Amino acid sequence: MRAVVLVEFSGVCRENPVRLMRMLREVGGRVVSYDSGSRLLTGTLRLALEAGQGLDMGVWSVLEELLRGLDGCRVWAKIVLRDYRAEALSRLRTMKFVSSSGEVLVVKLPNYTYTLWVDRKSGSARMVPIGSSSIRLPGDLSEISYPCEKALELIRGLRDDFIQVFGQV
Repeated sequence: MRAVVLVEFSGVCRENPVRLMRMLREVGGRVVSYDSGSRLLTGTLRLALEAGQGLDMGVWSVLEELLRGLDGCRVWAKIVLRDYRAEALSRLRTMKFVSSSGEVLVVKLPNYTYTLWVDRKSGSARMVPIGSSSIRLPGDLSEISYPCEKALELIRGLRDDFIQVFGQV
């Protein structure tokens, strides 16, 4: 199973935005937008999860440095599954919603609870963390975005959940 973790973030830039753009480019990320008046910077980063490969430590250090350069930063992430197999996650679901174009499963894994969006036409699937798995009440699943201080913890949790379901990365 192959997957990509898409990390998106936004915050007020305290540092030179050109420097942050270069740092992001080095690890396969990019700045989506930057407003010089408000200094609001929005960017994305793709992290590949493939069998037999770990995550590059250089990416972690760049991400740590980048996120320290942003105030009021929020981060959100999702896992895009390349070779989606329904059986791996269907047995872990707590809810299922079906429509003519696809289905949505709510899946509780060790670190996070996810919505799993499956598009029947394209065969693509994406997992979006909606809350910590330690939350007991369904109404409390509201952590769609996280403070950037928790970005590395979020990414590690996503990776660990991916390994739990699909095997060694």
